[in-house]
Amino acid sequence: MAWAGGNFTRVYGTTGWTNDASSGTGIEPGRHDTQDNDLADGITACINKDGSNAMTGNLNLGNNRPININAGTAAAPAVCVGGDTNTGIFGPAADTWAVAANGAEVARITTTGLGVQTTPSVALHTIGNTTFRGTANIAAAFQAATGATNDACLMIGSTNGNTPFIEASKLNGGAGSATSLHIKTDNTTRVTVNATGEVGIGTSSIGGNLDVRTPYADADDFVVGVNLSPGNYYFKSKLIGRHTTSGGTAVVIDAGHIVQKQTSSLKYKTDVQDYPKGLATVKQLRPVQYKGINDGDKIFAGLIAEEVHEAGLTEFVVYDSNNEPEALAYGNMVALAFKAIQELSAKVEALEAQLALITEAP
Repeated sequence: MAWAGGNFTRVYGTTGWTNDASSGTGIEPGRHDTQDNDLADGITACINKDGSNAMTGNLNLGNNRPININAGTAAAPAVCVGGDTNTGIFGPAADTWAVAANGAEVARITTTGLGVQTTPSVALHTIGNTTFRGTANIAAAFQAATGATNDACLMIGSTNGNTPFIEASKLNGGAGSATSLHIKTDNTTRVTVNATGEVGIGTSSIGGNLDVRTPYADADDFVVGVNLSPGNYYFKSKLIGRHTTSGGTAVVIDAGHIVQKQTSSLKYKTDVQDYPKGLATVKQLRPVQYKGINDGDKIFAGLIAEEVHEAGLTEFVVYDSNNEPEALAYGNMVALAFKAIQELSAKVEALEAQLALITEAP
Protein backbone atom coordinates (compact mmCIF):
# COMPACT_ATOMS: atom_id res chain seq x y z
CA MET A 1 0.00 0.00 0.00
CA ALA A 2 1.49 3.32 -1.13
CA TRP A 3 -0.43 5.44 1.48
CA ALA A 4 1.15 5.07 4.94
CA GLY A 5 1.98 7.30 7.90
CA GLY A 6 0.19 10.22 6.29
CA ASN A 7 2.41 10.19 3.20
CA PHE A 8 1.55 8.99 -0.32
CA THR A 9 4.26 7.21 -2.32
CA ARG A 10 3.56 6.42 -5.95
CA VAL A 11 3.88 2.70 -6.56
CA TYR A 12 5.74 3.15 -9.85
CA GLY A 13 7.81 6.11 -8.82
CA THR A 14 7.52 9.78 -9.66
CA THR A 15 8.16 9.15 -13.38
CA GLY A 16 6.25 5.89 -13.79
CA TRP A 17 3.99 7.06 -16.61
CA THR A 18 6.84 8.82 -18.43
CA ASN A 19 8.95 5.71 -18.29
CA ASP A 20 6.09 3.58 -19.67
CA ALA A 21 5.68 5.96 -22.59
CA SER A 22 9.42 5.91 -23.32
CA SER A 23 9.53 2.12 -23.23
CA GLY A 24 6.42 1.72 -25.36
CA THR A 25 4.36 0.22 -22.55
CA GLY A 26 0.70 0.81 -23.14
CA ILE A 27 -2.05 1.64 -20.71
CA GLU A 28 -2.63 -1.37 -18.48
CA PRO A 29 -5.72 -1.62 -16.26
CA GLY A 30 -3.86 -3.40 -13.47
CA ARG A 31 -1.28 -0.69 -13.13
CA HIS A 32 -4.02 2.00 -13.15
CA ASP A 33 -6.16 0.16 -10.60
CA THR A 34 -3.25 -0.31 -8.18
CA GLN A 35 -2.33 3.36 -8.17
CA ASP A 36 -5.95 4.59 -8.18
CA ASN A 37 -6.74 2.36 -5.17
CA ASP A 38 -3.83 3.93 -3.29
CA LEU A 39 -5.20 7.38 -4.11
CA ALA A 40 -8.65 6.33 -2.90
CA ASP A 41 -7.19 5.01 0.37
CA GLY A 42 -5.33 8.26 0.93
CA ILE A 43 -8.38 10.43 0.26
CA THR A 44 -10.51 8.24 2.56
CA ALA A 45 -7.95 8.72 5.37
CA CYS A 46 -8.13 12.50 5.07
CA ILE A 47 -10.52 14.81 6.99
CA ASN A 48 -13.00 16.47 4.70
CA LYS A 49 -13.36 20.20 5.28
CA ASP A 50 -17.13 19.90 5.02
CA GLY A 51 -17.19 17.58 8.06
CA SER A 52 -18.63 14.67 6.11
CA ASN A 53 -16.29 12.14 7.75
CA ALA A 54 -14.80 11.62 11.22
CA MET A 55 -11.28 10.98 12.45
CA THR A 56 -10.29 7.42 13.29
CA GLY A 57 -7.15 8.31 15.28
CA ASN A 58 -5.37 11.10 17.13
CA LEU A 59 -4.82 14.33 15.20
CA ASN A 60 -1.13 15.24 15.04
CA LEU A 61 -0.71 18.93 14.33
CA GLY A 62 3.06 18.63 13.99
CA ASN A 63 3.78 21.29 16.63
CA ASN A 64 1.37 23.68 14.91
CA ARG A 65 -1.76 25.21 16.42
CA PRO A 66 -5.33 25.49 15.26
CA ILE A 67 -6.36 29.07 14.49
CA ASN A 68 -9.48 30.86 13.31
CA ILE A 69 -11.85 28.29 14.79
CA ASN A 70 -15.45 29.24 15.44
CA ALA A 71 -15.88 31.22 18.70
CA GLY A 72 -18.83 29.12 19.76
CA THR A 73 -21.34 29.96 22.47
CA ALA A 74 -22.26 28.70 25.91
CA ALA A 75 -24.94 26.55 24.30
CA ALA A 76 -22.60 25.33 21.55
CA PRO A 77 -18.95 25.61 22.70
CA ALA A 78 -16.10 25.78 20.20
CA VAL A 79 -14.33 22.82 21.86
CA CYS A 80 -16.26 20.00 23.52
CA VAL A 81 -15.67 16.38 24.48
CA GLY A 82 -17.49 13.35 23.14
CA GLY A 83 -21.13 13.87 22.37
CA ASP A 84 -21.59 16.46 25.12
CA THR A 85 -22.01 19.36 22.73
CA ASN A 86 -23.21 21.95 25.27
CA THR A 87 -20.23 21.62 27.63
CA GLY A 88 -16.76 22.90 26.74
CA ILE A 89 -14.75 26.03 25.90
CA PHE A 90 -15.80 29.01 23.82
CA GLY A 91 -14.63 32.54 23.06
CA PRO A 92 -17.29 35.13 23.96
CA ALA A 93 -15.07 38.17 23.24
CA ALA A 94 -11.57 39.22 22.24
CA ASP A 95 -8.84 38.12 24.69
CA THR A 96 -11.40 36.01 26.53
CA TRP A 97 -12.00 32.32 27.04
CA ALA A 98 -15.04 30.94 28.82
CA VAL A 99 -16.12 27.53 30.11
CA ALA A 100 -19.68 26.28 29.66
CA ALA A 101 -21.44 23.43 31.42
CA ASN A 102 -24.82 22.17 30.28
CA GLY A 103 -25.20 25.17 28.03
CA ALA A 104 -24.46 27.84 30.68
CA GLU A 105 -21.27 29.81 31.29
CA VAL A 106 -19.59 28.87 34.61
CA ALA A 107 -16.14 30.49 34.35
CA ARG A 108 -14.35 33.14 32.32
CA ILE A 109 -10.67 34.07 31.86
CA THR A 110 -9.77 37.59 30.72
CA THR A 111 -6.69 39.78 30.89
CA THR A 112 -7.93 40.83 34.34
CA GLY A 113 -8.10 37.37 35.87
CA LEU A 114 -10.34 34.36 36.44
CA GLY A 115 -14.03 34.76 37.18
CA VAL A 116 -16.20 31.94 38.49
CA GLN A 117 -19.90 32.51 37.78
CA THR A 118 -18.98 36.11 36.86
CA THR A 119 -16.78 38.31 34.68
CA PRO A 120 -13.63 38.98 36.76
CA SER A 121 -12.83 42.44 38.06
CA VAL A 122 -9.81 41.16 40.04
CA ALA A 123 -7.31 38.32 39.63
CA LEU A 124 -9.72 35.78 41.19
CA HIS A 125 -13.39 36.73 41.30
CA THR A 126 -16.04 34.28 42.48
CA ILE A 127 -19.79 34.54 42.97
CA GLY A 128 -21.70 32.13 45.18
CA ASN A 129 -20.39 29.50 47.59
CA THR A 130 -16.69 28.73 47.18
CA THR A 131 -14.83 25.73 48.57
CA PHE A 132 -11.03 25.56 48.76
CA ARG A 133 -9.61 22.12 49.37
CA GLY A 134 -5.87 21.71 49.65
CA THR A 135 -3.42 19.13 50.87
CA ALA A 136 -2.58 18.29 54.51
CA ASN A 137 -4.22 20.87 56.82
CA ILE A 138 -4.09 23.94 54.52
CA ALA A 139 -7.05 24.63 52.24
CA ALA A 140 -5.92 28.03 50.93
CA ALA A 141 -3.09 30.53 51.38
CA PHE A 142 -3.38 34.22 50.50
CA GLN A 143 -0.31 36.42 50.03
CA ALA A 144 -0.05 40.00 48.80
CA ALA A 145 3.63 39.84 47.84
CA THR A 146 6.46 37.34 47.68
CA GLY A 147 10.09 37.45 48.70
CA ALA A 148 12.41 36.41 51.52
CA THR A 149 11.33 39.32 53.73
CA ASN A 150 7.81 39.71 52.34
CA ASP A 151 6.51 36.18 52.72
CA ALA A 152 3.75 36.66 55.31
CA CYS A 153 0.45 35.14 54.30
CA LEU A 154 -2.99 34.25 55.61
CA MET A 155 -3.72 30.53 55.72
CA ILE A 156 -7.14 28.93 56.04
CA GLY A 157 -7.53 25.25 56.82
CA SER A 158 -8.51 22.67 59.38
CA THR A 159 -6.48 20.44 61.65
CA ASN A 160 -6.94 16.87 60.48
CA GLY A 161 -10.18 17.96 58.84
CA ASN A 162 -11.85 18.54 62.22
CA THR A 163 -10.84 21.93 63.65
CA PRO A 164 -11.06 24.93 61.26
CA PHE A 165 -8.49 27.70 61.70
CA ILE A 166 -7.24 30.99 60.29
CA GLU A 167 -3.50 31.48 60.66
CA ALA A 168 -1.03 34.27 59.99
CA SER A 169 2.00 32.37 58.73
CA LYS A 170 4.90 32.28 56.27
CA LEU A 171 4.22 30.89 52.82
CA ASN A 172 6.11 27.65 52.12
CA GLY A 173 8.18 28.09 55.29
CA GLY A 174 9.69 31.36 54.09
CA ALA A 175 12.55 33.12 55.82
CA GLY A 176 10.54 36.08 57.11
CA SER A 177 10.05 36.69 60.83
CA ALA A 178 6.97 35.51 62.74
CA THR A 179 4.01 37.67 61.88
CA SER A 180 0.85 39.00 63.52
CA LEU A 181 -2.75 38.66 62.39
CA HIS A 182 -4.57 41.96 61.89
CA ILE A 183 -8.30 42.54 61.49
CA LYS A 184 -9.07 45.87 59.79
CA THR A 185 -12.02 48.09 58.95
CA ASP A 186 -11.72 51.20 56.79
CA ASN A 187 -8.02 50.36 56.29
CA THR A 188 -7.40 50.71 60.04
CA THR A 189 -6.31 47.86 62.31
CA ARG A 190 -8.95 47.15 64.96
CA VAL A 191 -7.81 43.79 66.36
CA THR A 192 -4.28 42.36 66.46
CA VAL A 193 -3.16 38.87 67.44
CA ASN A 194 0.62 38.85 67.75
CA ALA A 195 3.00 35.96 67.17
CA THR A 196 2.85 34.87 70.82
CA GLY A 197 -0.97 34.75 70.90
CA GLU A 198 -1.59 38.02 72.76
CA VAL A 199 -4.70 39.93 71.59
CA GLY A 200 -4.95 43.67 71.25
CA ILE A 201 -8.24 45.48 70.60
CA GLY A 202 -7.74 49.08 69.57
CA THR A 203 -3.96 48.73 69.86
CA SER A 204 -1.07 46.85 68.28
CA SER A 205 1.22 47.66 71.24
CA ILE A 206 -0.16 44.84 73.33
CA GLY A 207 0.50 44.91 77.07
CA GLY A 208 -1.06 41.62 78.20
CA ASN A 209 -2.84 38.47 77.14
CA LEU A 210 -5.82 40.69 76.27
CA ASP A 211 -5.27 44.43 75.90
CA VAL A 212 -8.27 46.61 75.09
CA ARG A 213 -7.90 50.33 74.43
CA THR A 214 -10.63 52.92 74.00
CA PRO A 215 -10.41 55.76 71.47
CA TYR A 216 -12.32 58.20 73.67
CA ALA A 217 -10.47 61.17 75.16
CA ASP A 218 -12.03 60.87 78.63
CA ALA A 219 -10.99 57.25 79.13
CA ASP A 220 -7.80 55.28 79.13
CA ASP A 221 -7.69 51.52 78.71
CA PHE A 222 -8.09 48.22 80.45
CA VAL A 223 -5.85 45.16 80.35
CA VAL A 224 -6.81 41.61 81.24
CA GLY A 225 -4.27 38.97 82.18
CA VAL A 226 -1.09 40.96 82.88
CA ASN A 227 1.47 38.58 84.37
CA LEU A 228 2.42 40.07 87.74
CA SER A 229 4.37 36.99 88.80
CA PRO A 230 4.36 33.38 87.58
CA GLY A 231 0.82 32.08 87.77
CA ASN A 232 -0.71 35.36 88.93
CA TYR A 233 -2.90 37.44 86.60
CA TYR A 234 -5.30 40.27 87.21
CA PHE A 235 -7.85 42.52 85.56
CA LYS A 236 -6.62 46.10 85.28
CA SER A 237 -8.88 48.96 84.21
CA LYS A 238 -7.84 52.55 84.07
CA LEU A 239 -11.17 53.14 82.38
CA ILE A 240 -13.08 52.09 85.51
CA GLY A 241 -10.60 53.51 88.03
CA ARG A 242 -10.49 56.88 86.30
CA HIS A 243 -14.18 57.63 86.87
CA THR A 244 -15.48 57.73 90.45
CA THR A 245 -18.86 58.52 92.03
CA SER A 246 -20.39 58.79 95.49
CA GLY A 247 -23.43 56.90 94.31
CA GLY A 248 -24.05 53.89 92.14
CA THR A 249 -24.37 50.14 92.24
CA ALA A 250 -21.53 47.91 93.41
CA VAL A 251 -20.15 45.21 91.14
CA VAL A 252 -19.09 41.90 92.66
CA ILE A 253 -17.40 38.73 91.42
CA ASP A 254 -19.09 35.63 92.80
CA ALA A 255 -17.43 32.32 93.67
CA GLY A 256 -18.05 31.12 90.12
CA HIS A 257 -16.01 34.09 88.84
CA ILE A 258 -19.11 35.73 87.36
CA VAL A 259 -19.29 39.55 87.47
CA GLN A 260 -22.68 40.64 88.80
CA LYS A 261 -24.41 43.83 89.88
CA GLN A 262 -25.11 44.00 93.61
CA THR A 263 -28.66 45.18 94.30
CA SER A 264 -30.73 46.06 97.39
CA SER A 265 -34.11 47.09 96.02
CA LEU A 266 -37.22 45.36 97.37
CA LYS A 267 -38.15 44.43 93.78
CA TYR A 268 -35.29 41.93 93.80
CA LYS A 269 -36.29 40.33 97.14
CA THR A 270 -38.82 37.74 98.32
CA ASP A 271 -39.80 36.33 101.74
CA VAL A 272 -38.63 39.47 103.58
CA GLN A 273 -38.53 39.08 107.40
CA ASP A 274 -36.88 40.83 110.36
CA TYR A 275 -33.32 39.58 110.90
CA PRO A 276 -33.19 37.53 114.14
CA LYS A 277 -29.50 37.57 115.02
CA GLY A 278 -27.74 40.38 116.78
CA LEU A 279 -25.37 41.27 119.62
CA ALA A 280 -24.97 37.74 120.97
CA THR A 281 -23.83 36.52 117.55
CA VAL A 282 -21.49 39.45 117.04
CA LYS A 283 -19.75 38.59 120.30
CA GLN A 284 -18.86 35.17 118.83
CA LEU A 285 -16.91 36.67 115.95
CA ARG A 286 -13.17 37.24 116.03
CA PRO A 287 -11.93 40.39 114.27
CA VAL A 288 -8.41 39.80 112.94
CA GLN A 289 -5.65 41.62 111.13
CA TYR A 290 -3.60 39.85 108.47
CA LYS A 291 -1.37 40.09 105.39
CA GLY A 292 -2.56 38.87 101.99
CA ILE A 293 -0.33 36.25 100.37
CA ASN A 294 -0.03 38.43 97.24
CA ASP A 295 0.00 41.85 98.93
CA GLY A 296 3.47 42.15 100.44
CA ASP A 297 3.62 43.72 103.92
CA LYS A 298 0.32 45.60 103.72
CA ILE A 299 -1.86 44.98 106.79
CA PHE A 300 -5.57 44.26 106.35
CA ALA A 301 -8.36 43.75 108.90
CA GLY A 302 -11.51 41.66 108.71
CA LEU A 303 -12.96 38.26 109.55
CA ILE A 304 -12.14 34.68 108.58
CA ALA A 305 -14.75 33.14 106.28
CA GLU A 306 -14.38 29.69 107.87
CA GLU A 307 -14.98 31.13 111.37
CA VAL A 308 -18.07 33.00 110.21
CA HIS A 309 -19.34 29.75 108.71
CA GLU A 310 -18.71 27.92 112.01
CA ALA A 311 -20.64 30.65 113.85
CA GLY A 312 -23.68 29.70 111.79
CA LEU A 313 -23.68 32.90 109.77
CA THR A 314 -23.80 31.09 106.42
CA GLU A 315 -25.94 33.88 104.96
CA PHE A 316 -22.80 36.02 104.81
CA VAL A 317 -20.41 33.37 103.43
CA VAL A 318 -19.60 32.99 99.73
CA TYR A 319 -18.82 29.37 98.89
CA ASP A 320 -16.71 27.96 96.06
CA SER A 321 -17.65 25.16 93.66
CA ASN A 322 -16.73 22.60 96.34
CA ASN A 323 -19.02 24.32 98.86
CA GLU A 324 -16.03 25.51 100.87
CA PRO A 325 -15.92 29.05 102.36
CA GLU A 326 -14.30 31.39 99.82
CA ALA A 327 -15.22 34.95 100.80
CA LEU A 328 -17.56 37.08 102.89
CA ALA A 329 -20.36 39.39 101.77
CA TYR A 330 -19.20 42.16 104.09
CA GLY A 331 -21.77 44.59 102.74
CA ASN A 332 -24.61 42.32 103.81
CA MET A 333 -23.20 42.06 107.32
CA VAL A 334 -24.53 45.55 108.10
CA ALA A 335 -27.82 43.79 108.93
CA LEU A 336 -26.06 41.93 111.76
CA ALA A 337 -24.21 45.07 112.87
CA PHE A 338 -27.35 47.21 112.83
CA LYS A 339 -29.31 44.60 114.79
CA ALA A 340 -26.53 44.42 117.37
CA ILE A 341 -26.46 48.21 117.62
CA GLN A 342 -30.23 48.29 118.08
CA GLU A 343 -30.06 45.69 120.86
CA LEU A 344 -27.17 47.50 122.50
CA SER A 345 -29.02 50.80 122.21
CA ALA A 346 -32.08 49.24 123.85
CA LYS A 347 -29.93 48.08 126.75
CA VAL A 348 -28.40 51.52 127.12
CA GLU A 349 -31.83 53.14 127.12
CA ALA A 350 -33.03 50.68 129.76
CA LEU A 351 -30.01 51.41 131.95
CA GLU A 352 -30.49 55.13 131.50
CA ALA A 353 -34.12 54.76 132.59
CA GLN A 354 -33.11 52.80 135.69
CA LEU A 355 -30.43 55.36 136.47
CA ALA A 356 -32.97 58.17 136.16
CA LEU A 357 -35.27 56.45 138.69
CA ILE A 358 -32.41 56.03 141.12
CA THR A 359 -31.28 59.61 140.87
CA GLU A 360 -34.85 60.91 141.24
CA ALA A 361 -35.53 58.84 144.40
CA PRO A 362 -35.65 60.84 147.71
